[in-house]
Amino acid sequence: MDPFWGPIVAEVLKKIASNAVQSVGDIFRALWEKKNAPPPPNATPFNTPPLLPQTLTPLVGREADFAGVLGALSNYRLVTITGLGGVGKTALAQTIARWTWETEREKNKKNPRGVPYLALDALTSGRELADYVRRKLLPDSVPPANLDENARLEDAARVVANALNANARLLVLDNFESVLDGEGAREAVDFITRLVTQTDESVRFLMTSRRLLQPQIDIEGEYPLDPLELKAAVELFYQRAQIERSAHHDQYVREICQAVDNLPLGVELAARAVRYAHRPLKEVAEGVRVTPLDAQAAAALNYPERQQGLMASYRYTFEHLSREAQRLFCEFSIFRGGADRAAVQAIDGTESWERALGELVDWHLLLVTEKDDTFRYSMLATTEAFAQWAMEHAGKSLGLDENELQRRHAEYYVTFVEHSGVQEIERENIFKGADWCHGAKEWSLLKRCLHAIFPYLLSWNRTQFATRCVQSYDAGLRVITLVGMGGAGKTWLAEIITKSFRGSSVDRQSLWIDRHIYTENYSELLGRLQNIEFERRAEPQLLATIDGVDEFLKVDELGLALAVRDVIHILPQSVFLITSRRPIDWLPQDVEQETLVVGNLDRAGGRQMWRELVHSYGVDAGLESEGEFELMFELTQGMPLAMAMIAS
Repeated sequence: MDPFWGPIVAEVLKKIASNAVQSVGDIFRALWEKKNAPPPPNATPFNTPPLLPQTLTPLVGREADFAGVLGALSNYRLVTITGLGGVGKTALAQTIARWTWETEREKNKKNPRGVPYLALDALTSGRELADYVRRKLLPDSVPPANLDENARLEDAARVVANALNANARLLVLDNFESVLDGEGAREAVDFITRLVTQTDESVRFLMTSRRLLQPQIDIEGEYPLDPLELKAAVELFYQRAQIERSAHHDQYVREICQAVDNLPLGVELAARAVRYAHRPLKEVAEGVRVTPLDAQAAAALNYPERQQGLMASYRYTFEHLSREAQRLFCEFSIFRGGADRAAVQAIDGTESWERALGELVDWHLLLVTEKDDTFRYSMLATTEAFAQWAMEHAGKSLGLDENELQRRHAEYYVTFVEHSGVQEIERENIFKGADWCHGAKEWSLLKRCLHAIFPYLLSWNRTQFATRCVQSYDAGLRVITLVGMGGAGKTWLAEIITKSFRGSSVDRQSLWIDRHIYTENYSELLGRLQNIEFERRAEPQLLATIDGVDEFLKVDELGLALAVRDVIHILPQSVFLITSRRPIDWLPQDVEQETLVVGNLDRAGGRQMWRELVHSYGVDAGLESEGEFELMFELTQGMPLAMAMIAS
């Protein structure tokens, strides 16, 4: 470990271990209080402290990140702070640069090494990087004439590396993504790689970028920076807005911070709108409630163009994407609550979807979570708002048909719910698909969707039936009957129980016997029951569901009773789930059974179901009102089928 970086990092980590927030917070405040001293007469980038904005207030909520980046610098020669635009990469890098300078001066009073800080946002190509860094660090150094591209790059790297070895402790390059576009990207990364490999261990490189450099050799350590915690975001807002803190203000400030995903840029812009543009706090909150991209910089503030607002920040990133990634970014506006890889592939439908997906992750436009070996991709609310804007304003120029994408989305999730039921993680996508079907008058697709999701709607206040079925099975009962009047939801409830049974174990199998299929082919039904052939497993568990048994009994009550008894004897672990309008009295007495009465929904369950029906059918939201619900409930008496018919 380097003799400079190792000890100072260990010292900071020790302070944090004793009192994390206070000790590092003291560091932030001390740096802020140190005003930018006038440069010395013989000023160079190596003997002048890195300048910080005079208006900078102490860094808020970044204590752990401060220590984390220092820890990364002790282990890697090159560390890149990555993250979404506006997340605070520059502010953190500036603070670390200034702290490194102050620490270096304290430890090496006679001959401190410098911390040059270069902002790259003015550059438009990676080909400009080598000459730019050379010119900024060594203004008197003139490159030899008539050098080809590779020789020019090699000469610049050699000269700059020698200067860094002699004079620098840390080189900070801010906004490196600006030189990672096009053909010049390779040259920019090559130049940085040469600098790192040609300097000694005591020199470190810190960069900020919306994406990684990804050099050919393993020299880069990444520190991904996340948005602030809500508590820190609220504190930052009050610091920047300089308004009195109160419970009344808190409700609006918290709403503003959450609306902009606790992104420091969004928080700061909203706060400065209160302070400098003299906008009432309530008005700012209402603006970001409509769209989180509402937060804009006051005209008098000298923000870089990419930070004039969240919209400007996202547009800057969007313009740096490949065309394929731009297309997929727009397409992602169709999803709600994220999507897995299969859904992304189905909606995009191109061969480049996987490469584009990786690019969006690299630029931190998509968040990735992993659960049960499945990757899921989602967006912050601000990113999603910009994706919707991009679809509206750039979709056509990218060759996208939004209506066709909506159709693919609806068809994918209708098929999904038909096979897998309503999984809570996909709930928003499923109901969005139903909303689109209703608005587009795709009645056949809507009918399929609603039939598939109705068991989910019915499941409120009905979980006791599924629980009781499991208890009955464990107790050795062989027949469980759901009894209730027509329209009470027996079939849908049986579907819930059947899917839960089948999905809970690989050794569990289910057979669904539908009255609509077998009523006219009764002999086929008996044959199926009498000749059940399942995959050979050790005593497989079978749930055979007979839906609407009343229709079968009209044909041959005795034959059905004998068939059920035979299956129970053949498969000792089998159980029958039967829906009927009347209790069963036709089974042999040696078959243990239980009857569960399925009635209408109570008010609590009915209110929840009505709310989802209103959303899924795209009905006027006014129907959710208490008065409208009571009228509907009085008419239907909580009968699920009647409620669905009214909503339809």
